[in-house]
Amino acid sequence: MPCIYEHDFFVSYPHMPEENILIEFVEELVHTIRKLRDSAEPLEPVYLDRERLKPGFRWKPELAKALCHSRAMLVVYTADYFAREYCVHEWDAMLDLEMKRVGQTSRSMIIPIVFRAPSDKHGHPLLPERMQDLQVSDDSDFRSILTPKKQFANLRVRRKVSALLARIDELRRKSPDPKVDCDSYTFLTQSQVLEPPRDSFAGWG
Repeated sequence: MPCIYEHDFFVSYPHMPEENILIEFVEELVHTIRKLRDSAEPLEPVYLDRERLKPGFRWKPELAKALCHSRAMLVVYTADYFAREYCVHEWDAMLDLEMKRVGQTSRSMIIPIVFRAPSDKHGHPLLPERMQDLQVSDDSDFRSILTPKKQFANLRVRRKVSALLARIDELRRKSPDPKVDCDSYTFLTQSQVLEPPRDSFAGWG
């Protein structure tokens, strides 16, 4: 039986303390995507692994299969993202999958959502080298979100989420099927984990 996409998005995000608003942000983002996406569609639009919300989370093989069955990966970026082993595994795996699917790593299958990052003198987010060639635009910048439940009801924020869905529509034409045996797909074993920044945001380290 041919492998098929089961999700539009796999959400990749770093575990943070329970009291952190990152959890609420991710949940509101997923809720909004599901609400905006046509409910008549057969596939579940978002794969969200909730196990990483628990202390001591470690990635597991099942996540590789779920990532393979997803058309794109939403990276919810904070300054500690690349210091989390499972996030780096997911990042490298999606680059690997994109090469297998379309023959190049244009990184169009990694869609960044900048949740917390320092700013340059123009107010643009300062991002690590690994993210420099991603399509990061104003629609990717969610740093102003402080009260997710309230702000995701805002029309401006919903327009940003709609822009994410538009990018998925482009990928549907570019990659109609995974072209990989997802049941046997595994994460790459050689992934470079970075040290967390010394000046992490208060409450984010």
